[in-house]
Amino acid sequence: MGARNVFVFPRLVGYSFLFFILSIATILANKFVRLNEEVEELNLGLEKK
Repeated sequence: MGARNVFVFPRLVGYSFLFFILSIATILANKFVRLNEEVEELNLGLEKK
C-alpha cells in the first residue's frame, strides 16, 4: 500500500508477471511429463506386438 492507501502498481505488476510466468512453466512441465508417460506406454505396446 502506498501513502494514500493506493496500491503500488509497479510492484504489484512485477509479482503478477512472475506468478504468470511460473504458472505457464508449471503447466508446460505437466504437459511434457504426461506426453513422455504416454510415449513410454505406446512404446511398451509396440514392443509387445
